[in-house]
Amino acid sequence: MFEIYNNTAPDIAIAIVAFLAVIGLGIIIRTLLVRHVVRRSRKTDTKIDDTLVVVIRSFGSKFYAILAFLIAFRFFITTPSVVENALGHVLVIFLGVAVVIILFRLIDFFGKEYVESVGGTRRAFTTALPAISMLLKIVSALFVFTFVLSNLGVNITALVAGLGIGGIAIAFAFQKILADLFSSFVIFFDKPFSEGDSIEIGSISGTVERVGIKTTHVRAFSGEKIVVPNEQLVGTELRNITDRTQRKVVHTIPVAYKTTPEKLQSIPKLIEDVVSSHNKVLFGYAKILEFGEHAVMFEAVYKIEGATFDEFVDTRHTVHLGILEKLHDEKIDLGYPVKTAVSRGTGS
Repeated sequence: MFEIYNNTAPDIAIAIVAFLAVIGLGIIIRTLLVRHVVRRSRKTDTKIDDTLVVVIRSFGSKFYAILAFLIAFRFFITTPSVVENALGHVLVIFLGVAVVIILFRLIDFFGKEYVESVGGTRRAFTTALPAISMLLKIVSALFVFTFVLSNLGVNITALVAGLGIGGIAIAFAFQKILADLFSSFVIFFDKPFSEGDSIEIGSISGTVERVGIKTTHVRAFSGEKIVVPNEQLVGTELRNITDRTQRKVVHTIPVAYKTTPEKLQSIPKLIEDVVSSHNKVLFGYAKILEFGEHAVMFEAVYKIEGATFDEFVDTRHTVHLGILEKLHDEKIDLGYPVKTAVSRGTGS
């Protein structure tokens, strides 16, 4: 009689049938479930149906083929005890990986759905969502990994005790990464800024494009992208200028000393008229600040309300240009250094 490692022809045939049956049943059940869930999702507003579709579609034909191969050889083919144990371990690991994939899909799906549901109403949470998702994935993967090791016969208690000292060493090795990771959670809970906010930190000024687990990407006002470690953002003085209701402008204007006292007295009113002619611009004052080396120094102060940074720059430019035009119309010259020519006579 035909035999291979104590497996007769009927045994091999049954294993092949089991292999094909598992693949076929898996694909059929997957197709029917997807159709049924999609049909139900059209009748309900809940997202649970969509979640089930995501989970079911996570596994394709390759998954069922590998699962069928492991089941057929593990339960329908006679193999040496070493091979049998190895196949059992591989099957446990394979199912553990499948569970991790399902959990990862669920975490990504619910995170995406949450962002779409809140829109921009909770920017602080959506900013920290990548870090939270990563932490949830790590915790779920560790949980499944522990469960798999337990089913493989590993003493989890002894393993955890043995990893105590190793964990300390790993913590020291990754302390910089861990510091940035926890800083991302500080950004979430303390809410110093969110994606889309304009911030100033040291010499960096720009708009926050993305808050990651380790770094934050800032698009500088000059155009380049700057990547800043989260730990630096948390441990340094930071200014969030997004919700600034007013922006103060302090401008110094040098006026030539040859200007008559009458015209000097008219300058504050002249500046006030120019500033007040613009919407959302509040005039403060315009006074003589000091007598400079080459000019009488006037200080003009005004505030621009409810403007973005670009609007603020444009308004300030327009106001300063208007002041220059007004001074020119009144024939008031600006002060500047005057070079005096010194003639040298020749001695006899």
